Amino acid sequence: MSPFDLNSPWNISAIFAPQNRFKVEQALREEVVRAIRDGSTAKELASGQQGLLNQRRLARAQDAGLTASLANNLYLGRTQSRSQQVDREIAGLSLEQVSKALRKYLLLDDFQLIVVGDFKSALEAKSSPSKG
Repeated sequence: MSPFDLNSPWNISAIFAPQNRFKVEQALREEVVRAIRDGSTAKELASGQQGLLNQRRLARAQDAGLTASLANNLYLGRTQSRSQQVDREIAGLSLEQVSKALRKYLLLDDFQLIVVGDFKSALEAKSSPSKG
C-alpha cells in the first residue's frame, strides 16, 4: 500500500524454467480470473490477513523498517497510531469487502506482464539438434 499515491502496485512473481513461460502466464491469468469470479475462501482471507499483519509487525520490529515508517509518518504528518489503525482495518476485512475490491480494481486487461530471463538460450537449445 503506497502512503504517497492513490494507486499501489500489485505484484506477483514466479520462478520457472524458460520452456514453461507460456504455461506460467496462462496459469496466472486463470488464477486472476478465478479470484475475480469466485472471490476468496474464508481460509484464504484469514491466511492473507495473518501473513500481511505478520509482515507489517516484523517490519516495525526491525530497525530499517521502523526507521522508514517513522520517516514516512513524519513526512506525511502521521503518527504510529496510523499503523495500528491500518492493522485493525486489515484484520477486520470481510470476504465481501475483499471480493468487491478485487472486482473493482483488479482488471486483467490493465495488467503489465514483465518477464525477465535468458529465453533466447532456451529457444536455441530447444531448436538445436540433439547430439548423440
